[in-house]
Amino acid sequence: MTGNGHPKALTAHELAVGYHERAVIAGLSLEILHGRITALVGPNGSGKSTC
Repeated sequence: MTGNGHPKALTAHELAVGYHERAVIAGLSLEILHGRITALVGPNGSGKSTC
């Protein structure tokens, strides 16, 4: 549980994903809280769906 009273629903630390020799995501850390609305935004091809 975090300090604001919402339990963690998902936590990722230093996420790294790639296709063949190309890194798509490197060093991504995120925390999604239960009961909160969370959005992942960015331009096309930035790795949102891969994440």
